[in-house]
Amino acid sequence: MKFKVTENNYNKVLDSNVFSDADIGNVIKCTNELCRQPATPVRLDEESFMCIGKQKVTGIDCYRLFTVTKI
Repeated sequence: MKFKVTENNYNKVLDSNVFSDADIGNVIKCTNELCRQPATPVRLDEESFMCIGKQKVTGIDCYRLFTVTKI
């Protein structure tokens, strides 16, 4: 089965990627260039998941929301 994982920033769609549930170890990076964010495991078993990083200048947490839909 294939899943579309879309990164959202409030009401704006930032990026989408397609993953297969047959692949093991899928990871995705947050696209916010202002933040240091490690690769985040893709959660295909959830409707949505978040990644958390740190802003490069201030060190404040940055969050990104990913939604998961079956295709």
